[in-house]
Amino acid sequence: MSRQIAHYLAPSNYISEFNDNELHFADYIGKMQEIIREHHTHQPQFSQATIIEANSPFDWPTENATHGVVLIHGLTDSAFQMKDIGIFFKRQGFWVRSITLPGHGTMPGDLTRVQLATWQKAVAYAVSDLAKRVSNIYLCGYSTGGALALEFALRLSQIQGLILFAPALRLKRYIEMAVRAQMWVKTFWKRADWLSIEPELDYAKYSSLSVNGAFQLQLLINTLAKQIPQTKSAIPTFMVMSDADELIDYRETVSLYRQLKHPLNQLLVYSQQSFASEKGIIYRTSCYPEQKIVNFPHIGLATAPSNIHYGEQGDYLPYLNCQGNPQVKDIYKGALKLTGPKNYRLQRLTYNPDYTNLLDLLNDWLISIHR
Repeated sequence: MSRQIAHYLAPSNYISEFNDNELHFADYIGKMQEIIREHHTHQPQFSQATIIEANSPFDWPTENATHGVVLIHGLTDSAFQMKDIGIFFKRQGFWVRSITLPGHGTMPGDLTRVQLATWQKAVAYAVSDLAKRVSNIYLCGYSTGGALALEFALRLSQIQGLILFAPALRLKRYIEMAVRAQMWVKTFWKRADWLSIEPELDYAKYSSLSVNGAFQLQLLINTLAKQIPQTKSAIPTFMVMSDADELIDYRETVSLYRQLKHPLNQLLVYSQQSFASEKGIIYRTSCYPEQKIVNFPHIGLATAPSNIHYGEQGDYLPYLNCQGNPQVKDIYKGALKLTGPKNYRLQRLTYNPDYTNLLDLLNDWLISIHR
């Protein structure tokens, strides 16, 4: 392992606790920007301004707003993941706010020592501070952020609505088993601190994943597994999922939809298959042959095709790496699997080709709540 990669994997001097409860949100943003400036993984190919802008939390006030939304990104991601959906909420007149979860925005090594409780504290801080400015608060989370949003809402009743993209309610079995095994092995083998080690080529997220980061997520999933059967949640919930998700078991999202009984709940499922209709569940295709898209992966559901980084013409370069037979010229986009396709090459899709329709559905759902 090179010194540079080893540097990425070591924790920075930044202590990823959350002790900002008394800060004004603007001061919290300023503090995080300084932390990112000082401790972010060294990536000289990108400007410091680009790195700080992508990884920093943000606050977009709207004058006289009565509705606000807290955006919560996923594991290894950054606030950048939530900017497209944040723009949508801003256009609907919401006060929009996004946090950077502790352990993120710096270097992957900081996830080797982060704790679930610090993520929960960050969410609670953003909500309590926004509650001083608006009367109705929504939570919108992606993956781990979706699980954090749901867990917070089930504990406290001050949330007006939930929007959950690919909520991490259960990891795929092979990931769950790997996390459990490596949590034990890493006590005597340092390399086992990591589920994956990759070059850090993306300025908006980590490519490497620590066992501890995944383990903290598993603790959150275990917490939800106890909470959900006991809940009588009256919070309207809008969920989005792909049945080709390579990280999260999408069937748990369908199960959650069936357990949360609010009449305005909706679930949007992207699938290659056709399903019998069920009240509140909307199926849309994830196969776009004319665009050479075979299905939708875990990432990208909340990302517009016009996104400057992950969109069709974005500057995200690692997606050029392909899975499958290198002798085949045809390149498709979709969810990367453990084994690549044999008859074509596959890139991971990083945006949602159906994004406009998704926003229309989400807008109609918000209107139904506000009636």
